[in-house]
Amino acid sequence: MSMGQEVSSSMDPETRAARVSLKYLFTWLGVFLAGGLLGLTMRSQQANLVNVGDSAFYTMMTVHGQFMFLGLGTFGAFGLTWYVLAKALRRDLHYRFINVIYWLLVLGFALIGISGLYGNFGAGWYFLYPLPLYSVQDQWTNWSVAAFSLGELLLGLALIFYCIEVIAVLVQWGGGGVRSWSSIKKGFMAMARGIGLDGLGVVKANPHRLDASVFPLIANAIDMLVATPPLAALLLVMFIGSTVNPNFGINVGLADNMFWFFGHPIVYQLLFPAVAALYLLFELGSNRDWLGYTVTGAIWVLATVTNLLVWVHHLYLYPFEPLPVNLMSQLSTMGISIVSAVSVFALLAMMWRSGIKMTPPYMFSLIAMFAWLEAGYSGVAQAIVAWNLYLHNTLWVVAHFHTMALLNIAMVAIALIYYLVPKAYPWVNLYDKWSKVHFWMTLVGGFGFVNTWFAEGVLGVPRRYAYHYMLTVYGIPVTNLDLIGVIFAIILGIAQGIFAVKLFNELVIKRIRIMAEQEAERIVASGGQ
Repeated sequence: MSMGQEVSSSMDPETRAARVSLKYLFTWLGVFLAGGLLGLTMRSQQANLVNVGDSAFYTMMTVHGQFMFLGLGTFGAFGLTWYVLAKALRRDLHYRFINVIYWLLVLGFALIGISGLYGNFGAGWYFLYPLPLYSVQDQWTNWSVAAFSLGELLLGLALIFYCIEVIAVLVQWGGGGVRSWSSIKKGFMAMARGIGLDGLGVVKANPHRLDASVFPLIANAIDMLVATPPLAALLLVMFIGSTVNPNFGINVGLADNMFWFFGHPIVYQLLFPAVAALYLLFELGSNRDWLGYTVTGAIWVLATVTNLLVWVHHLYLYPFEPLPVNLMSQLSTMGISIVSAVSVFALLAMMWRSGIKMTPPYMFSLIAMFAWLEAGYSGVAQAIVAWNLYLHNTLWVVAHFHTMALLNIAMVAIALIYYLVPKAYPWVNLYDKWSKVHFWMTLVGGFGFVNTWFAEGVLGVPRRYAYHYMLTVYGIPVTNLDLIGVIFAIILGIAQGIFAVKLFNELVIKRIRIMAEQEAERIVASGGQ
């Protein structure tokens, strides 16, 4: 049995891919709900509704950030990728390898959870070096730093394997390999087509044109292969410093650049698979070929380059960053925003007079598209050096990445769950009144939640504070503004709880009921034996 046949030889390739994608997406949903509860607790403390203490707050912030952000960037983004890749290229994937990737992720997240739950590791969700190695008031131990670092390394290894799988499937689609010079040439040709040169006409579209949804996946795979090794090296330094030699370390300025060289491309590791899923969903829903194929090819060539040049906009206020490097990052940030703008315009054009039915997959896709615009505009604002002097370290930054991750990428993941579940499990009915309740509560709660943060950011409320009860803006207690955010967050959380319960009822309870009915019918048909 080949690797691509492992899931079930009795299923058609699309159903196999759908079920593997759902395995990842369901796991992401569990991680998402757990991380969301941590986030709600933190926000409630800032609103002065509960008090878990400052040490517990920062531990929760660390685990919350890892679960929500990297959970979406691994289980969520990988789940989006597997179906899009199999559907767009019309071929099976290497499911044994994908299963290895899955369990690497499970082990990595288990270690991260243990480092916080039992080791009280609380250096922040992006563990600013060298803070992890110098516990504040002995809050965490060296073994928790080691567990956290090892967990992150496993996630990085899974990410590398993911990139290899994406590229390998495309190369095999192109008929390439390493058996001969001709096959190697075909493999490189497939890669060139995969980053968008197919659309630009630089390479010939033979035997047929690539689906545009493949472009974001290949751009993402190439960039993450380049961006991940520096972070792995930094994590290795932390692991050695916490286990072997406490004096082992590197220059802090170099460490911060190593982290952010990975830290911003990982944002696009979330976004690019989500874009690929949107491209595919709107092609399938409109029953049209992709519009603006040539322009789309051009923007993904641009994305592949600029994604590796934007990291410095996280370091504008660091004194060791040269001004020309800052300006390069500012221009690159503006350049990569073109990818978002063109993609949204193309998606809206695909909708125009297409007859797309507003079923849950497309309802949640619309939330994602409008959140994408808001997140993009707010990101460009804070990436301008002059504006960053004011917005840096305020809740505007938190609002920006929550709008992108929560209301754009997570909504695409939910949209794909709505799309795939009925295909993979025909007895399921998700398109009912509860899907509408889920949509409207998510829309109101989600945008209310993040825009409260945007407002606080404009007012200069700082981020990462465990308590806000001493802060006021224009005579208004910040806790009053936080309370508004908590109300919206609760609405958003209840909506996702409804979705999870609906999924459990349809996939588990309903399935048990069907199996019981089938068994009863079998007993009756066999005369009670």
